[in-house]
Amino acid sequence: MSAKTSPIGVFSVGVLLACSFLGAGWVKAEDLPRLVIDPQGHSGKVHEVIFSPDGKYLYSLGLDKTVRIWDVESGMLVDTIRSQIGESRDGLLFSGALSPDGKFLAIGGLIVEGLEMEGTLIQIINLESGSMAAVLEGHSSSVVALDFSPDGNWLASGGFSHELRIWDVRSVTNTSEEVEVALVLNRSTLLRGHLGKVDGVAFSHDGKQLVSASADKTAILWRRERSDSAFYKYHILKRHTEGIKAAAYSSDGKFIATAGYDGRLILWDGKEGELVKILDEIEATSFVSVGFSPEGDEVVASTIGGGHDYTYFYDIKTGERGNRGLNYRSTVMSVAWSEDGELIATGGGTSTEVGLWQARDNQSSGRSRGSLVHRLRGDGDAIWGVAFAKDDPSRLAYGQTMNSENFDNGGTLERVFDFANFELSDIDMNSDSEGYKGAFRDDGNRTLSSVDSHTLQIGDSEKLAIDSYSNGSIHSVSFVPDHKRILVGSCFALELFEKVKGEYVNSIDYEGITDDVWGISPSSDGKYVAAGSQDQTIRLWNLETGEPLVSLFVSPGGEWVCWTRSGYYHASPGGERYIGWHFNRGMHKLGEFFPSYVFREQFHHPELVRQTVLLGSYEDAIKEVGVKKVVVAEVLPPRIDWVFPRIARGDHSDRKVLVKAEINSPNGALEEVKLLLNGKTIKSEIHLDGNSHTFEEGILLEPGENRLTVFARNEHAGHLSSERILEVPEALVPVPNLSPQLDQLDPESLLKPNLYALVVGVSDYANPNIPSLNFCDEDAEAIASLFEGQGGGLFANVEIRLLLDQDASENGIQAGLDWLEVSATQKDFVVLFLAAHGLNDAKGNFYLLPHDADPEQLRSTGVAWDDFGDILGNLPSRVLMFLDTCHSGRLGANLFALANHGKGARTRSLGLKSVFDNSEAIRELTSDENGVVIMAASTGNEESIEHEDWEHGAFTLGILEGLRGAADINSDGVIHLRELDFFVSDRVKALTGGAQHPTTVKPSTLSRLPVAAYR
Repeated sequence: MSAKTSPIGVFSVGVLLACSFLGAGWVKAEDLPRLVIDPQGHSGKVHEVIFSPDGKYLYSLGLDKTVRIWDVESGMLVDTIRSQIGESRDGLLFSGALSPDGKFLAIGGLIVEGLEMEGTLIQIINLESGSMAAVLEGHSSSVVALDFSPDGNWLASGGFSHELRIWDVRSVTNTSEEVEVALVLNRSTLLRGHLGKVDGVAFSHDGKQLVSASADKTAILWRRERSDSAFYKYHILKRHTEGIKAAAYSSDGKFIATAGYDGRLILWDGKEGELVKILDEIEATSFVSVGFSPEGDEVVASTIGGGHDYTYFYDIKTGERGNRGLNYRSTVMSVAWSEDGELIATGGGTSTEVGLWQARDNQSSGRSRGSLVHRLRGDGDAIWGVAFAKDDPSRLAYGQTMNSENFDNGGTLERVFDFANFELSDIDMNSDSEGYKGAFRDDGNRTLSSVDSHTLQIGDSEKLAIDSYSNGSIHSVSFVPDHKRILVGSCFALELFEKVKGEYVNSIDYEGITDDVWGISPSSDGKYVAAGSQDQTIRLWNLETGEPLVSLFVSPGGEWVCWTRSGYYHASPGGERYIGWHFNRGMHKLGEFFPSYVFREQFHHPELVRQTVLLGSYEDAIKEVGVKKVVVAEVLPPRIDWVFPRIARGDHSDRKVLVKAEINSPNGALEEVKLLLNGKTIKSEIHLDGNSHTFEEGILLEPGENRLTVFARNEHAGHLSSERILEVPEALVPVPNLSPQLDQLDPESLLKPNLYALVVGVSDYANPNIPSLNFCDEDAEAIASLFEGQGGGLFANVEIRLLLDQDASENGIQAGLDWLEVSATQKDFVVLFLAAHGLNDAKGNFYLLPHDADPEQLRSTGVAWDDFGDILGNLPSRVLMFLDTCHSGRLGANLFALANHGKGARTRSLGLKSVFDNSEAIRELTSDENGVVIMAASTGNEESIEHEDWEHGAFTLGILEGLRGAADINSDGVIHLRELDFFVSDRVKALTGGAQHPTTVKPSTLSRLPVAAYR
């Protein structure tokens, strides 16, 4: 991060990093659940990246208090690990290390909640079982560096308070026994020698030497005679003029590399610690991460500050810096090289993402050195600017593009969210920018400017200083409308200051801040204050009382969720997955997480959220709406504990497996248990007795990856278990003797699914009052033709039922659904394409209008959404629905009015903007237990647009282009759902000038979904 990053304009490297490495403060444990954001990736700075030994997975961790596990090949998020967390900084993760066999992950940071003593724990997680294996007690403050010895028997840890410790972890890593409660290790060897924070530790290849790097400007080489004897100080490495941030050992132990805040990257002899050469020295910058290639012939290192946020390659032999680096867009806090030398991972700062890069030229993939392979990221980004509408404080503009020149907002304004109507729209800066006001940095007489990173200049003679130890650096400032008080946003705080007896003092500390506050805005009427944060959220408070009102998260694709502090929320159909409840289970167990949709029945309350904003008070909104408060801990779903498979992921040599799980529901009687394979139900048990149940079922796995989950529901809520991923070799063809005809079949075709597609297109209607559409039938024909060509590729056989106009009657569509029900099996893939008018009735129920529909008799002539749900939700196969209809239609006098989108354009909506939409129906069908994927043409308050120039609807055109190859981001010849989603979203937005935004909603149980192949 450069100096330009700060809206105030003053930063130093040391103060910047202090925002991440604040000293420990002990907070008494609380058992209450916490509502946290889950953007399906990191929402805070990433401080560590680690490849698994086999190169299949990448582990990343950071300031959002999570460990994310990524699939390296696909770039997709595989799993998330959550530990004990507390308020504010408690639970931040700074460091991680993976045991050499890849079975254990050690994590360290600021983990203090729940201790009977003041201090910080290191936790060791058993990755095979997904449980806590051990906790290591002894550090007095934040743990910022970890490394396992090559034999996995020892763990080195560096801490904030000059601490360097060696832990004997043989009792953890050398046992195959499962433990119910994690081991507690409270004895370690303290190596004394450093006078500052120990930022880096690294073992040599034989485990007999250790290097530690410190803020005291030195690195120390430690030595021991045997792999189990004590370390002693052997040599002090002195050539840095500032603190040393990182150190690394080459794989052969010949070299040590150190990265310093003085802008020096230094190479040392790995045996004796003598200086070999200064690889680089860059003025006014800092090196903050370093790593060796597996062969030990190169170093990759990252810089920060002074306009030098880069990652470079260095040749060990020549000492030369490569002419091609990694074009990262943010500070790199950690680098890692894969064991095969093919990939480099970089963990980011303000971008909260991980980059996967090609480390060497690869002819087979066509990727050159330094090219980006994947961005491992979630669905959010930092909020750099916020601004209320001057004439309507319920409308808030925001931006996710940092603009250091725009100090009034902190970032370029891009979108507007209407909290009164729950509508998201793009902002036209050419016409609308004057209608929004962000920060007030000039009251007409005084201007707010910076003295240093924690001191504010007010006019010519006054100053305001924040607590730099607790809150780090100032990022954003504003007068409130009365011009007497000042808002200050910093690393972990938003505060209101007022002048008392000639001195500015803190009068309100606005609760809920979890990361850097980059943008703030008070509303013009003085009722609200909004803040945009590094944690990817926008938060609103009552400016005068400090009461938290609502928080907002919006994905780049337009999915959003808005929630109150107590958990009541409203969301777009796919937005519910972005928040959830975190439950601490104590320091000796991993935490539990329940997405918000688990408690949809209790907490989905749009009107309460709306009134909380409009009234400026949650308590007043409760009274106004008349909602009975719900305690989430009292409506928990059943707890699901795996008995078998115990291993979270691994190979399985047999297609047959016995699945067993224990289900307990202390809060209510069990109602249903389901077993899901690759996101679809294959076994269901209902009408259960009591509060506990043992689920046991023998099943047949498919060759390749098998994802097993158990779903259990009680009278309050239902929830999915953690996954068990079993990889079955494809050499294991279907079990013999299942059918006498097996010997006559092609073994390869037996491994492929069949595709069944029901394709519906209605352009002409029997009812003359229903306006015709130009291209729905052409859309359907084109989609059917495309999928017909998929036979023999991804799919063994393809069967299409195409229903156009008169054939797409109510009876015809119902018969098509019946055909899918009797045809599709567990291994198959079902596609449903619907292009027609859609309509909501007076109760908000959504109907597809078939050719013979009568809008006055929707229940008897329309195809109800429940009809789709009853069939699709219970199919054993994977299901993808393309919904190219309007999401809604207004009932009333203008029922069949068509909106004007220019010459040749019309919409597939019956009427203008609707008071109803099908969001609730989509939510239900795409829930985890139903497992249907829906790609819809537009969001709830938009129309679906077609145009004569396209000869298709915009949505269908995007699908066709994408499946014909344009969506193949990784150029492997296969279009996966994720690729198609990205392409169609961008393409439709471009075609319609931003008037239409497709949305994709999928269950969390779905991993990679190949949709089509092309060549």
